[in-house]
Amino acid sequence: MADNIHHTDIGLQLIFSRPIRNIDMFVAQNPYIQFVVYKEYTRDLETGESGFDVEILPPTPSRETMAIVTASMSAALEEMSTTYPRFLKAFPGFDFHIHEFEAPYLCLFHMQETWEKNILVLPSEHQELVSIVFDFLAERYIPLYKKAREILRLGKVSNTLMPFLVQPGHIVTDGKETPTCYMV
Repeated sequence: MADNIHHTDIGLQLIFSRPIRNIDMFVAQNPYIQFVVYKEYTRDLETGESGFDVEILPPTPSRETMAIVTASMSAALEEMSTTYPRFLKAFPGFDFHIHEFEAPYLCLFHMQETWEKNILVLPSEHQELVSIVFDFLAERYIPLYKKAREILRLGKVSNTLMPFLVQPGHIVTDGKETPTCYMV
């Protein structure tokens, strides 16, 4: 059972501190759940020191992933992706239902700039489902997406932009005459 249940503008937010042993069975028993966001934390505590008191700051996830858990949400996002002509080139073979994708959710970053216009061509039930995902992104990721686009438009690179340029497993080179390659 969920430790905390919050009613939000975008639906229910369930927070668990104990593992769900069988996510497929849990989702089958709770059909209103369309996607699951997994947050992993390290054991390190972030503290802000003020005098002799030590303030423990809220934990920041070391990794965050999203899994689409229903065929209807997967179909809605797949259909949404077809409204972007370059989507398959940028994400060849991407399947929303099979992939657990990692924050900052690059495939959704690719859609974000024009999603409100593109969603209008979808059937109403798919519009509703895609809106749930973008409502989730609105608070945490869309400001980051906008900042990343602004930096890209200026032709600059920053630490903020790195997750949008390279992902773990990518190979990068140093650009020298005899290049050295690094795996991220």
